[in-house]
Amino acid sequence: MKRTAFFRGFLPVPRMFLHALLAVLLVISISEASTKVRIGIYQNPPLVFYEEPERPGGIYIDILKYIAKREDWEVEYVPCNWDDCLRQLEEGEIDIQTSTAYSEERAQRFLYNKENIFINWAVVYANKDSEIDSITDLKDKRIAMLRDDIYVNEFLQMVSAFGVPVHLALVESYDDVFKAVNSGQVDAGVVNRLCGLIKESRFQNIKKTSILFSPVELRLAFSKKGRLGFYDIKRIDSYIKNLKEDKDSVYHKSIERYTGVKPVTRLPGWVKWTLVVISSLIGMFLAISLWLRSQVKRKTEELSRRLHDLEQSRNYIKTIYDATPDMIFIHDVDGRVLDVNDSVTQCYGYTPEEFKNLSPENMMGRGCNFEMALDKIRLALEGSPQEFEWVARRKDGTEFPVEVRLRRITFTHKNGRETPAVLAIVRDITEKKESEKRIKEEQERIGALMEAIPDLIFRITRDGRFIDYKDSYLYPLYAPPEAFLGKKMREVLPQDVAEKAERAIKETFETGQIQSFEYSLTIEGKLRYYEARIKQYTQDEVVAIIRDITDRKEAERFQREYQKELERIVAEKTEELKKRVEEVELLNRGMLNLLEDLQAAYRKSERLARRLQESNQELEAFAYSVSHDLRAPLRAMQGFSEALLQDYGDSLDETGREYARRILMAAQRMDNLIQDLLAYSRLTRQRIILRPISLEDVLNEARRALEVEIKERDALIQIEKPLPKVLAARNILYQVILNLISNAIKFVKKETRPEVRIWAEEKGDTVRVNIQDNGIGIAEEYHERIFKIFERLHGIERYPGTGIGLAIVKRGVEKIGGTVGLVSEPGKGSRFWIELKKA
Repeated sequence: MKRTAFFRGFLPVPRMFLHALLAVLLVISISEASTKVRIGIYQNPPLVFYEEPERPGGIYIDILKYIAKREDWEVEYVPCNWDDCLRQLEEGEIDIQTSTAYSEERAQRFLYNKENIFINWAVVYANKDSEIDSITDLKDKRIAMLRDDIYVNEFLQMVSAFGVPVHLALVESYDDVFKAVNSGQVDAGVVNRLCGLIKESRFQNIKKTSILFSPVELRLAFSKKGRLGFYDIKRIDSYIKNLKEDKDSVYHKSIERYTGVKPVTRLPGWVKWTLVVISSLIGMFLAISLWLRSQVKRKTEELSRRLHDLEQSRNYIKTIYDATPDMIFIHDVDGRVLDVNDSVTQCYGYTPEEFKNLSPENMMGRGCNFEMALDKIRLALEGSPQEFEWVARRKDGTEFPVEVRLRRITFTHKNGRETPAVLAIVRDITEKKESEKRIKEEQERIGALMEAIPDLIFRITRDGRFIDYKDSYLYPLYAPPEAFLGKKMREVLPQDVAEKAERAIKETFETGQIQSFEYSLTIEGKLRYYEARIKQYTQDEVVAIIRDITDRKEAERFQREYQKELERIVAEKTEELKKRVEEVELLNRGMLNLLEDLQAAYRKSERLARRLQESNQELEAFAYSVSHDLRAPLRAMQGFSEALLQDYGDSLDETGREYARRILMAAQRMDNLIQDLLAYSRLTRQRIILRPISLEDVLNEARRALEVEIKERDALIQIEKPLPKVLAARNILYQVILNLISNAIKFVKKETRPEVRIWAEEKGDTVRVNIQDNGIGIAEEYHERIFKIFERLHGIERYPGTGIGLAIVKRGVEKIGGTVGLVSEPGKGSRFWIELKKA
């Protein structure tokens, strides 16, 4: 490819300068475009107002139009209610919000310019028929205020300080405040003083009170996510400052226009003379323009040639720009991306257009934030190049380490205004970081191994000079290791030890094999032994590993002495052992005879145990059979006595009827006794299989079975949840719960309504079921006795029963692997509990 002279002169330029120049060329088109600025407007005359969104007015609008013309803005006015304006500003939907009072709280959400445009304060307007004129008159009144107005919190703090309660009615505009006060919907309203001056004459039923408060500075608020950054805000402040100093500026004229003060109408004399001079100059310019045309034509042709050369150079630089493996970003002063090269799009996964609309936070990894990046950018803009490491994030969410270099560059616009920017050259250092990590891990591993080795280690040159060491922490040393550094062996070691070491080093270099030798030194008055192992490390160095073997040498000496002593003792004991062997043989024969007798006795005890078990089983079967067979005649006695009373009761005298009733009651008691005996016997004979059982189901079933007793005594049964599952045999657990609830209802004084409370407690891997009553209670000395069969503490006439119920409870709970107990005092009720394994 043929290159122009300009291009050939450009080639030796350093790479960083190439990047900077290329960035300038690529962003020229960006910097020349008009900036689109969205301005929020709302109804707050005379500061800002609108009849149609395209035709806003007010002091702020006049000032912003002045600035927009000079900054080449393309302005879009966005009408909104006040609270919606603030929301859109915070979310970046608008760039500037007009007439915004400054506060510390808002400064956390928005950016503000420095120059205030107006000082304003709040005024309270009241309905003409009210007597409101001071703060205390506002007590319990309805007050209308603009939603999200700066004065809302100030007003509430003021009335709170005076102890005056009020009721706020928040509306969408100051017009709505005046309308609400005028119509009597509220008692008073709060507006800013300028709005009051303009609007108070339009409403007949309002009056201004003497309540004024909270002067505030009115400024311009800017979105942190908008198109304007802090350099733009500084320029806006400069415009406002100049306008305020110039008495004939649009700032002063607008205030005079909207506040009713007439401007000066007669044209000043200096203006007339200025017009004369301008007219003369125009004539002269017309004469010169013809000459300029020819010059412009010539310059245009020359410029076209230069532009053609520049375009060729630009295309070639663009090729290099996109082909470079480094990633290149161009940022504005607020960190937004203006342009990127192809390496960036390939690495991050975004298109160039996506980058321009992308929030910088989307490209940052963990541990990085926008404020940190902005600080680096600001330092670069101040002329201090920045180099640092960062964590970047791709479009797919993966993160990777990068090395970033920031430099300041400047764009010059057509109007001569310069805009600073930042050139960022970013390099992916993933492989570098992984290599560093591997090296660090290997160093740490080697370091850990070295630290774990208790030996003393030296690096020694071929001629026997110590150059490095690793200290030992286990044993005393001949001298501190640092005392050896830079010295030869013969300078620090005894002659014999130095000779051994020098000979071992020489043999190591000659053979390439590890050499070892032992030596001894007197340290702290004690002779210590060492082993040295020499291994070649480099062409001119060896590593010497020194180990203290004093303990090993002592152990070897002790072993030798112990072996001698052991041989002596063995010789002495051999004869004694021969004598003892004969005695042991006699004892062994006696032990064998004793063992045979014990085995015979054991077999006899086993036969007796089997007979006893068979007898118990026969006895239980007999008791079960007898109890079962007794029920038939008892049913006959019960049936005949009932028939005698029902069919022949009139023929019997009172004594006969009493006898018949006693026979019936005795038969019933005997039947109950036999049933309880059968239940007790079944517990002994029954095969137990533990399964998860629902306590709630068992308790509900027992309550249904006792429904007759509950109704007879009008008993209150309270079952509390939760009731966890337990490991048990369902039929046995049901019998236990049934007996405990029945006793809780039974053993209560007749004049007292029985109240039974049942709940469960989880205790580790067990569950305790509690059944508490309000009965007569049990003295502590009877707590063990009542669980024995046929034990009763009260006469059958007062509290009927067989005396077997609690024995069934105890036997049943033990069969399913649980425990039972009670807590009770006479006259204070009883709480029986059973504890079972949790399912």
